[in-house]
Amino acid sequence: MGGRANRCWGAAAWATEIVLAATIATTQARGEITVSTSAPIAGTTFKSSFAKPPADALKHLKAAVGKEFSSGWVFIDGRYVPPPYKVERWGNAIRINKIQVTKELVPWSDFLKTQKGVKVTKTVASASEPVAEESEEEEEEEEPVVTATVDDGEASLDDLFDDEPAPVATTPKKIHPKKKRKNSAHQKQSVAKTSYELEGDFVPNAKTAEYIKKINDYRTKIDMHLRQGGYCFFGSGYHPFMGDSSSSKLVIAKLPDIMRRNSEFESFSVALRTAGIPFTGKIVNDIFKGRIYYPQIQKRLKEKEASSSSFPY
Repeated sequence: MGGRANRCWGAAAWATEIVLAATIATTQARGEITVSTSAPIAGTTFKSSFAKPPADALKHLKAAVGKEFSSGWVFIDGRYVPPPYKVERWGNAIRINKIQVTKELVPWSDFLKTQKGVKVTKTVASASEPVAEESEEEEEEEEPVVTATVDDGEASLDDLFDDEPAPVATTPKKIHPKKKRKNSAHQKQSVAKTSYELEGDFVPNAKTAEYIKKINDYRTKIDMHLRQGGYCFFGSGYHPFMGDSSSSKLVIAKLPDIMRRNSEFESFSVALRTAGIPFTGKIVNDIFKGRIYYPQIQKRLKEKEASSSSFPY
């Protein structure tokens, strides 16, 4: 019985591989992302979810590119990016393998504020936002209730056919107090915006050098973290999430199987928690969306395991 179950599970896993391969092929055809499990890096390209730095920032701040290496694990918007890696300061942001992985670490406007020939423009734009307004509304009056006036004793048949009908009593009309009801309205709010425009040449100074050093230091931090076997998850909806080599041993060893077995988000989230993988929020959403790329992770693990007795990092 156990052997039959194992054969069934193996067939199901094989079928899953075929579906995933077809999904990747379909995605390739749409031009959304190109994936290749054989080419280590050239086959994995896609558009970053981060806003590109201004053209002037890229022009004047230029770039600083580190040397290539093959350790560590990189995930961008939930998609695994295989090595080798090159970590680069790209203007005032960071790129890995020419894919932007951070926002502007120091806004370009901060650089412009240090320049003598900068033009400052302040504008006031109006933006509407919902405001709750209260209005008074009177409810409808209830119709009076008519009741026959009778004695405590029993009524006789003559009473029912009396020439002059017996007096009737009515309960007074009920008038409900006015109720306040909240109505949705929009009120215009003034929003001040300051823009900076460089008139003339950009002149490096002590402050801009300080900003560039800050960005370079962060590039070096990511570079060294990956070289030491850590993992980095980058996404526009959260700060970069990093784990050291010890965390990688837990996460990377378990993640591919969780990706393969769980096609529903709820079961995927539960599996991560059960495995002790410390991901929450938008990171989980991104990894779930990128789970079809698990064969690339498995392929790398098998290759490294075959060439090394220690866990491949």
